[in-house]
Amino acid sequence: MPLLLSGRTQPPAGLPLWCRVAGVLPGARGPGLPRTLERMHRNRRPVRPLTASAVVRGRAESVFAFLANLDNHLLFHDRHIRIVELAGEPGQRHGGRVRLRGPLGLRRFAHTQVTHRDPPHLMTGLARIGERTVAHVRWALHPDGEHTRIEVTTTITSAGLVDRALLTLGGRRWLHRRITATLETLAAAPLPDLAA
Repeated sequence: MPLLLSGRTQPPAGLPLWCRVAGVLPGARGPGLPRTLERMHRNRRPVRPLTASAVVRGRAESVFAFLANLDNHLLFHDRHIRIVELAGEPGQRHGGRVRLRGPLGLRRFAHTQVTHRDPPHLMTGLARIGERTVAHVRWALHPDGEHTRIEVTTTITSAGLVDRALLTLGGRRWLHRRITATLETLAAAPLPDLAA
């Protein structure tokens, strides 16, 4: 049997990615991650969409203009998410490369792309991690006088074995917290910033 890491045990420094995900130590006898993940892959369930919403100050037109300018997304940087590259000319950005620091301190890179803009109500995009993991993101804006309710829905349509394991081991909660934190940052932004 593989030597399992206790949920209260801090993984040793330098432990390989697959060992940290599976909770096993390298060199231990037994099937380790490959067979563990194969079982998860065979028994996988559809990944439910994640949704979060918030009300922000500003009319939908101003809020949409702010979100459509991807340079403004630098506002959402924190220790978990950081944009490392934006594609396209300033004012005409259409995607980028984002560094994610997820559960267990694992670092992943997502390549993002805006797929549709329908001002001032809807913007969609997708994020790819590696060759197999794809997530679709939908920003829906609902006018409410001088305010706008924003609803963000993230749907993971496919996931590689490692990313599916991460989702099972707290990745869904981590992702939902990141979406909520992004909306909270946006809601706290002063109106002149949104209208700029």
